[in-house]
Amino acid sequence: MAVLTKVSCPMCGEPEGIRLLWGFPSLDELEAYGRAGGVVIGGYESPTDAADGPPADTECRHCGHRWFSGEWPS
Repeated sequence: MAVLTKVSCPMCGEPEGIRLLWGFPSLDELEAYGRAGGVVIGGYESPTDAADGPPADTECRHCGHRWFSGEWPS
């Protein structure tokens, strides 16, 4: 569980991507992501609008932009 430290945000260009989790992560997941650099809780249900593509899995710590990076395991 690594933090995206080398991926630039497509909105602001800063390399500040962090894992965005949807649903109810377990305490073990939260602790593991905390040790790896952090995580953002996206909400109870992930957005599933197929017209917009897959739900965001990354959030920029600099500007707050959310996007799908595909860098995280399911």
